[in-house]
Amino acid sequence: MRSILAGALVTLLLSSSSNAHAIINGTPSPEEHDFVVQLAYTKGGERVAHCSGTVVAKRLVLTARHCVGEVSADDSTVADFKPSILEVVTGRDASKRVLESGPPDAKGAKLFVPKTTSLIPDVAVVLVDTDLDTPIAQLRLDSGVVKNESLDLVGYGLTEEGVYPPARLQRTGVKVFSLGPSESRFFDIAQSEYVLGEAACSGDSGGPALSSKTGAVVGVASRVANGKDPKSIPLSSFCLGDVVENVYGDLTLAKPLLDEAFAEASAEPWLEGQDPPKPKSEASSSGSSGSAPADSGCSVTTARSASSLADVALGLLVALGLLVVRASRIGDGSAKSEMREGATRARLSRDR
Repeated sequence: MRSILAGALVTLLLSSSSNAHAIINGTPSPEEHDFVVQLAYTKGGERVAHCSGTVVAKRLVLTARHCVGEVSADDSTVADFKPSILEVVTGRDASKRVLESGPPDAKGAKLFVPKTTSLIPDVAVVLVDTDLDTPIAQLRLDSGVVKNESLDLVGYGLTEEGVYPPARLQRTGVKVFSLGPSESRFFDIAQSEYVLGEAACSGDSGGPALSSKTGAVVGVASRVANGKDPKSIPLSSFCLGDVVENVYGDLTLAKPLLDEAFAEASAEPWLEGQDPPKPKSEASSSGSSGSAPADSGCSVTTARSASSLADVALGLLVALGLLVVRASRIGDGSAKSEMREGATRARLSRDR
């Protein structure tokens, strides 16, 4: 049996066991992973924490395509949700807050998805209705992973006991063992997809695979299988064992929709290995001379311009007075005077 990783139809429970971990045999996810968030929505009057996501700009959440729509019975196509039903909850205890009906930190405003109903590539971006108060994640956009690369997986999914944990967790040092396009035991692996062993489970869909070396997002959780029925008890049964295949998709095929989403949000991606982009407010006030010198310069330039105009006006009055006097002296004669005005322009420098 095959299954996507979403937990949309799984009742949200909190684990009371001290040895139950998310991401199957995981460990606590540190504060530096606070760009990983919980996605939820309400269906049939029940609020469900169904997927994970990654904040890649203050108003953009990267997740899986199947996390933003209704998936067909055979897991082959998806019909997109109305964006406003999607909720984003931040923090390591996001699952608990969803269960307790705490308010979301943001709601969906617009979806950016591939121009097809297919689940491949299984990547989407949600534009939310307000800025998220979290860090943003850096992205690997121009290349995928390599075989045997070490990745860290983060999410809010089912534990090995089949329940959702009260806090976000991770599993580190998971190796990539197969790259697409190829065919594995349980899946057809498409171009830009790759396979990992035991790690993610239901609810981890859309969560990130991070480079263990750089911390950049190098993939999005898509689907998992080990041959067992996903309805087996415990509900995480199909995510356990040595034969488990976790499929993640990298971001190379999704780059056009990411470009579109960043343009809509007036934001720039933080690319792997580079400095993070400056916030718009900071970038607009950080010119070559800084905002304070620029303001000061404007004041000085304006004062000098006003002084120059006053001098010119005084000169004109004096000249006119002389002309009147001269005209009175020469009777009917005409006094001709050519005056050429030299304009002085003050240019205001604007920080961009």
